Amino acid sequence: MKDVPSALLLISRNLNTIRSINRDHGNLVDRYTIMARSAVEGAQQGEVKRSGFGAKLKTYREKMIFEYYLRMESLRTWIVVKTLTFLQWMGKVPDLEDMINKNAPKDVDYAS
Repeated sequence: MKDVPSALLLISRNLNTIRSINRDHGNLVDRYTIMARSAVEGAQQGEVKRSGFGAKLKTYREKMIFEYYLRMESLRTWIVVKTLTFLQWMGKVPDLEDMINKNAPKDVDYAS
């Protein structure tokens, strides 16, 4: 941890804070999809400015394919969550939230 730049530690702590707030409010935001879309937009931004119509069309097509895969992954995640919730309700799977909270570190000091 000593070799990690302090700016990166600050970003990590902020993301952990945001993750905690989202969890407390019921995970209302799909931050993974938002970050993935933002990364793709940033990667394609410079490419689209310098290219012609054909390249822009190709970029649009690639973006649609990416959106398709994002939605399929969201659907798979939803199915897994609903299946686990049903299995917990049936008593076949232990409560995963309790297991996560029990095994999570209580107080992590990122500064040292």
